[in-house]
Amino acid sequence: MPSTPKVGGGQPGNRNRTKHGLRAVRSPKGCSWIDSSLTAFRRYVQDEILSRDGGATLYQEALLQSACRHEQRAMLAARWLR
Repeated sequence: MPSTPKVGGGQPGNRNRTKHGLRAVRSPKGCSWIDSSLTAFRRYVQDEILSRDGGATLYQEALLQSACRHEQRAMLAARWLR
């Protein structure tokens, strides 16, 4: 019976290499829903990039980061201007 080599690493489909978990700031009180909404937005866009291109380039990651920052500021402004 041939032995198969063990492959290291995480389970298929995990996000260990795509999200570092570092945070620069906290959201203001009463804005925790913005964080969860941005996380869902980021995951949706990352999944679309992975399904379309098979991986993200540095440029695509930078665009995604900029889009998330702009979206966060837009959500905060919309909350404050109510």
